[in-house]
Amino acid sequence: MSAASTPARPRLLAALYYLTYFAAGGAIYPYFNVYYQSVGMTNQEIGLLAALPTVMSLFASPLWSGLADRLGLHHILLPGLLLATTVPALLLTGAQTFAALAALVLLYMFLLAPVIPLAENAIVTMLNRDRNVYGSVRLWGAVGFGISSLATGYAAAAWGFRVNFFIYSALALVAVLVASRLPAVSTLPTEAYFTRLRQLAANVHWRSFMIAVLLVGIGYAIYDNFAAIYLRDLGAAPDLLGLAFLLSTVSEVPIFFFSPVLIRRLTLRGMILMALLAFAVRGLAWSLVTTPEWGLAVQLLHGLSFSALWTAGVLYVSQIAPPGLGASAQSLFTVALMGLGRAIGALLGASLYDGLGASQAFRWAALIALAGAGVFILTQRHADRRAGLEQG
Repeated sequence: MSAASTPARPRLLAALYYLTYFAAGGAIYPYFNVYYQSVGMTNQEIGLLAALPTVMSLFASPLWSGLADRLGLHHILLPGLLLATTVPALLLTGAQTFAALAALVLLYMFLLAPVIPLAENAIVTMLNRDRNVYGSVRLWGAVGFGISSLATGYAAAAWGFRVNFFIYSALALVAVLVASRLPAVSTLPTEAYFTRLRQLAANVHWRSFMIAVLLVGIGYAIYDNFAAIYLRDLGAAPDLLGLAFLLSTVSEVPIFFFSPVLIRRLTLRGMILMALLAFAVRGLAWSLVTTPEWGLAVQLLHGLSFSALWTAGVLYVSQIAPPGLGASAQSLFTVALMGLGRAIGALLGASLYDGLGASQAFRWAALIALAGAGVFILTQRHADRRAGLEQG
C-alpha cells in the first residue's frame, strides 16, 4: 500500500509526536558532553558520564518495556515517564560536580530509556499493515531535532549551555500531551510473557541481528560521543556545533522519506547491511577531518548510517517479535545499539581519544563498525541455513 492509503489521523499523530519529542531531544542531546566540558569535567569523566546512563538503559529499558508488555501499561508509561524526565533535566542546570552530574544523568536515563521503544511499538502497531510508511512519518523527528539543535546552539552561544535544559523541559511537556493521545497497544498476549521472551531469544535471525547491532553501536559511540568535543578542539563555536547537528538531521530526511522505496528495492536486511557499512565509512571520514568545516561535511553521512539502520531495524524487529512482545523487542534493539554498545564505545572512545588521539580513535570506530557489517553478512546466512534445516 502507499503512504496515502494509511488513514490520515494516525500518520498525523505519529508525525506530531516525532516532531515534538525529537525537538526536545535536539535541545540537549548534542550538547551533553560539551556541557560537561564547560563545567570542568575531564575527557575521562566525560567518557564515564556518557557511559553511565547507557549502562542504566540496559536495565531500565527492558524493565519498563517488560512491565508494559506484561501488564498492558503502554498508554500510561509512555507519557508518564517522559513527563518525569523533566525533573532531572532541570536539576542538571545546578550540578557542578562529577557525583551530582552522574546521579542526575542516571535518573534521567532510568526514566527516558523506555520512551523510544514504547513509542516505536505504539506507532508501528498503529500503522498496522502500512507500517512500511514508518520512515515517512519518522522523518518529522529529524525535522524537529534539526531545527531545535540549531536554534539551541545559538541560544547556548548567547546564554550558556544551561538554557538547553530549560528548552528541553518545555518541549518535552508538549510531547507528553501528544504521547497521551497515541492509542494503547491492543495486542493481547496468548502465551506467558517469559515464554514469548524465550521464543525471541531462540530465533537465530534475532541473535544474529543483535550481535551485529551491538558491534556497530560500539563503533558509532566512539565518534558520536567525541565528535562535538573534537570540533571544539578544532576551534568550532557553539553555533557551529548546532549547524553540524542540523546537517546530520537534514541528511535523515531523504532516507526516511524514501525508505519505503529502499525497503522494496533492497529488502529490510539489505537496507540494514547498507547502513552498517555506512557506519564504517563515517568513522573513517571522521579520522580524516582536520577543520570544523570538513566535520560539517561528514555529518551528512548520518542519514545513510543511523537513520537507515533505525528505520529498517525497527521494522525488522516488528517482524521478528512474537505477538505481544513488541515493546520488549524494540527495547532490546535500542539497548544493543544505544545502550550496551554506547556504554562500551564511550569508555573505549575516551581511552583511545586520550591515548592515541582523535584520528586513531575514529579509525578504530570504523574498524569495529566494519566488523559488525561482516558479522551480519555471515551470521544471517548461517541463520538462513539453520532455519531451512529446522523447517526441513
